[in-house]
Amino acid sequence: MNLREYLFKNHLSAAEMSRQLGINGNYFRMVVRGIARPGFELCLKIEMFTGGQVKLADLRDDKKYPEMLSSTSISSNTPGDRHIDDQKKNIATND
Repeated sequence: MNLREYLFKNHLSAAEMSRQLGINGNYFRMVVRGIARPGFELCLKIEMFTGGQVKLADLRDDKKYPEMLSSTSISSNTPGDRHIDDQKKNIATND
């Protein structure tokens, strides 16, 4: 599912989601529209926030992170208990 579909389906504005993610609203709107490509750290934040409904592969189709795609898993027990496996937290977060 892409980010725009997720926002629509969940009756959530880009401004509200950007606030909850703690990122700049204008930049996030560019990500939603496909104008800007998010870095790996933001992709993981979005994947965790959406409970895996929007995946890194949905956000970055440039194959820049193929090994990270295959080694990253999201665990979502409850919306307040989303996390990345401790062993996988230290994946490089800088583009």
